[in-house]
Amino acid sequence: MDDNESGTLLRLIRDIMLPRGCAGCDMPDERLCAGCTAGFRRRVVRTVPATMCSGGRVLACGWYREGVRRAILRWKDHGDEEITPDLAAMMRERARNGAVERLMDVDRSVMVVPVPSSPKSLRRRGRRHTVPLAEAVCAHLTSCGLDAVVMPALSITGVRTKSVQGSRVGQRAARLSGHIRVRNPEALRGGQILLVDDIMTTGATIRQCSQTLRDHDATVVAAMVLAAVAYCAT
Repeated sequence: MDDNESGTLLRLIRDIMLPRGCAGCDMPDERLCAGCTAGFRRRVVRTVPATMCSGGRVLACGWYREGVRRAILRWKDHGDEEITPDLAAMMRERARNGAVERLMDVDRSVMVVPVPSSPKSLRRRGRRHTVPLAEAVCAHLTSCGLDAVVMPALSITGVRTKSVQGSRVGQRAARLSGHIRVRNPEALRGGQILLVDDIMTTGATIRQCSQTLRDHDATVVAAMVLAAVAYCAT
């Protein structure tokens, strides 16, 4: 029995003994039920200043509430990696229906940059959870004929967490200010960037990432997230 067969057998045994439910609503025998999947197909657009994204918008699959919120948190912070392919597929679908490729200069390569996690979060999760989302978006751009590559170009240092809970715009910006670093400045210089994150609340994380990239002569053209908060007070 090879590793794939062993993994399949173990999953079958687990599903019999500990049947899973939908990540968003706990519907039995579903990874992500039809109702919760529909929540990721809202085609949300958050308008942002051109200083954050030159295209002036952030595309999101859905609103950060109810089943969408529960599914993301279960995937992100509670180890439900089984729904990674589902969420990646949602991001690729959103890139397609948002025609994100039209925002790009077809004569220049595109760097799809996943927003990094804090070191503490990375250790806890044991994975760079935004990378599969970036890979899905990159796959769409490549299918459109663009020269696109996933580049984990950023890191966060000296920050315990970039939690989405309980922070206002100024607080989140202050927490991240000066703590986002570029791994390989020369590789980014003059590049066009598409940022990918899981959640957009105040926009502080994307704003700080964009500022750091601009400081290294790169242009953030657009950003994409799984879900966005409808409104966040400043």
